[in-house]
Amino acid sequence: MQHLFLMWVGKLTRLEALEVSGVDYEDPNSVLKSLPASLGQLGALKQLTLASLGGLEVLPDAVVRLTSLGSLTIENCGKLRVLPRGIGKLGALRELTLDGLTELQEMPDLIGLTALGSLTIGNCCMLRALYLAFTGAACLGR
Repeated sequence: MQHLFLMWVGKLTRLEALEVSGVDYEDPNSVLKSLPASLGQLGALKQLTLASLGGLEVLPDAVVRLTSLGSLTIENCGKLRVLPRGIGKLGALRELTLDGLTELQEMPDLIGLTALGSLTIGNCCMLRALYLAFTGAACLGR
């Protein structure tokens, strides 16, 4: 079964905030393993929240095309192992929260996140490497 909303989400080009959360674990057909590449077509998106998606394994590389994104929150997505390599290209990103990503093993280079004012990483027990080579590290508030 396809998640009908996610099939056409790329057509919502004026959408500014998107939350995808709480897929029913009891129904094996509802387990969301990946997000569509069309997510990258949401040029106006400023806030993206992915929460309690226990089956999510992959974020599409298209996420790095969300150039207006100011806030990215990924919580309790226990099977997610990697983030897209180009996530450091999200120059408008001010807040990045990663919590409960128990299988996340490595963070990509965050060097281009010069607007980042808040970085929260918690309960990512498999995380082995974190590159905080910010060119604008002085702007990091917390």
